[in-house]
Amino acid sequence: MFSSIKAHAVKLALPSAGAVALAVSSLVSPTPASAIAGGWDLDWNANASAMVSIGTNDWCSGAVIGDPSIRHSSRVLTAWHCIEGYASQNIQVFSGGNTLGSGRLYRVASTQRLSYNGGNDADGVILNLTSDITDIQPFPWTKTEPKLNDQVTVDGYGLTDTQGNTRLKQANMTFINSTQLGTPNGDRICTGDSGGPVLDSRGYIFGIIRAGADLANCYVNSPLRPEYVSLYRTNMPPMS
Repeated sequence: MFSSIKAHAVKLALPSAGAVALAVSSLVSPTPASAIAGGWDLDWNANASAMVSIGTNDWCSGAVIGDPSIRHSSRVLTAWHCIEGYASQNIQVFSGGNTLGSGRLYRVASTQRLSYNGGNDADGVILNLTSDITDIQPFPWTKTEPKLNDQVTVDGYGLTDTQGNTRLKQANMTFINSTQLGTPNGDRICTGDSGGPVLDSRGYIFGIIRAGADLANCYVNSPLRPEYVSLYRTNMPPMS
């Protein structure tokens, strides 16, 4: 799930109860999306309870944010392009599973798009849910960026193969700058990973997955670096 294809690669029918019907259409489309090819599996119950999947006409990943010592939150951080053009009530957030669209369904009351410090809109948004997600450990966040070549991690629910299978995964990458990550192990981002968190060595979110390599097939090595939105460059207030 860590290679990359574009955002409209996965089309789906979103059922009201949360069971998912995935149909993989073209693996290329005009907007960036993102899954992790390589890396390793995460288990939502064991070590990833703040991860959520987000459904509109396409799938994305997201992270519940808040004070990790308070085991509930109604705020979800994801990429703006994942929900752009959709009314809040038509955005579905799923918490509690290891694949896209699994777990309990939550609804969105409102959205808050992030802006860059200079005033332009950023590809990041906070979803305010109608109720708290409980019995989880929310992700803290920071506006302090790692140092060059520091190891960082990315989490996402994206495609793991060309058959449309998805799985919650994590991979190691390196910090390059405020927009790009390095992939020393060849791990890549693919459809479904967009909106997932980029984490420093403490487990604090400092960025949001935006896109990966512009490839028709996520699972082909690419010299291109995954793109992300740095919280350092936005108006999101720091937790640390």
